[in-house]
Amino acid sequence: MTTTPAVPLLRRPRVVSLAVATALAIAATLQFRGAVTAVPDPIVELLRALFEYPPELCARLIAAATAAGAVAVLLYGVLGTNRFLPIVACSVSAFISLACVSRAISAGGLGFPALSLVVSGTLLWAMLRTQSDESSARRGLSPAWTAFGLIALATVAGGIAGPATDPNRPDPAAAKPAETTSRVVNIDLDMHPYVGRRVEETPLANYLPSLPALVRGKTTFVVFSMPNCNACQSIYRQFFSMPRLEQVFKVVIPPADGVPNLGAGEETDPVECVGCESLLLAPGPNYLVATPMVVKIEDSVVTCVSDRFKGECLLPQ
Repeated sequence: MTTTPAVPLLRRPRVVSLAVATALAIAATLQFRGAVTAVPDPIVELLRALFEYPPELCARLIAAATAAGAVAVLLYGVLGTNRFLPIVACSVSAFISLACVSRAISAGGLGFPALSLVVSGTLLWAMLRTQSDESSARRGLSPAWTAFGLIALATVAGGIAGPATDPNRPDPAAAKPAETTSRVVNIDLDMHPYVGRRVEETPLANYLPSLPALVRGKTTFVVFSMPNCNACQSIYRQFFSMPRLEQVFKVVIPPADGVPNLGAGEETDPVECVGCESLLLAPGPNYLVATPMVVKIEDSVVTCVSDRFKGECLLPQ
């Protein structure tokens, strides 16, 4: 009588699937906490291009999808010993990580995308080497109950994702009467729709009132950045470390009242913008800007807009 050799622990589908589900759960947690700064830029760019969603909504959808993926791998891979779905999840994660690494090579911030690529690639390799364990082939949920549980839990995860990551949600620990609660004012400074328009016809004239007079008859770059933004630091180092022929204004986005500063406590080198002048936005509102955003103005007309999602105004055309 022959006996089938036991499958090594690290080559069992359930064990590796549990590692995949755990990695996705950790990624979803970080995305919920970090919002726009913690989700893959290429996916945000794709959602904005296809559906014109604002970055905050894109971040919530991506975080919800990651959480649903963790639930799916847990149900199918761990409880149902299904190898296909965990392999698909690892393949998609590796592809997205590779896209983020490619973006980070030019924009900066390579650390986390590279780590994500290594983790997803390692898990994909381990998942492909797994072997079925005959002793546990009939365990777990039936396909029908597994599908039902997946739909239910994914729906719950998507429903929780919106309010859980909404920056305007009330804080139960600091609840105040409705009449004394202040609401965050969101101001959209996306300048892409205003290419070809005069500065006076854009939101810049309202929130930077001195700008229209300063750009008359000149070629000007207005650079919007945020503190603790690695991509912003890269823009300044690459294009503004030496004096330029064009007029350059630096605009640092102030923190919004009532919105947690996710970068608080992080140290970055001081921004060096040689020959730049500073313009100030009024503090208080939550300015929605996909930093670093560069607006090129020629004789009072907006001729180019670039941000971390699309456009390139600083390279020779």
